Amino acid sequence: MSERAGEVKQKSELRSDLHERETDIGKSPGQTACSRKSSNSRLVKSAMRTHEQTSRCDFIEDDGGRFGSSFMGRTEARDCVVRALTIAACEDYGVVYAEIAYLSEQMGGRRSARDGVQPKVYKAWLAHRGFVWTPTMQIGSGCTVHMRPDELPSGRLVVRLSGHLCAVIDGVIHDTADPSRDGTRCVYGYWRRP
Repeated sequence: MSERAGEVKQKSELRSDLHERETDIGKSPGQTACSRKSSNSRLVKSAMRTHEQTSRCDFIEDDGGRFGSSFMGRTEARDCVVRALTIAACEDYGVVYAEIAYLSEQMGGRRSARDGVQPKVYKAWLAHRGFVWTPTMQIGSGCTVHMRPDELPSGRLVVRLSGHLCAVIDGVIHDTADPSRDGTRCVYGYWRRP
């Protein structure tokens, strides 16, 4: 077999793997927030990588159900907190949005979850849902955990990054854009249900 034919065969096998993964994501739409594929989710990066890139997380573009709900302006929303909580906790976007907005107002903030949320608000929401914080970076320790599947535990995580929260499910990032910086972005810590 020529080198070109071998390369074509390998790409074909990777595309087949990609297709299987896409069909596995959200096979039974419509039952719960966790069993369905978000209204705006698609597999963006997958097994089609070179050997040097294998430590980078896969990425699924996922708005957490925002586009399918009554909320307008899905890209400029600055709603990473609600999106990450919705995806990781398997909750409805509208319900999480309303709860975060209510908590924000009760804790002295604005009644909106659209323009950034104070950490005390989402920490209280996560603790109430049984999520436990695991810090991965201390003052002066430097970066010890990056956005890589081999450095994050499996399960449904809410990962805290610099100025951003995102959901990671079994090493796959679920967000509207890939925040991993090709696996080099530092993780401050993550919340996970025990």
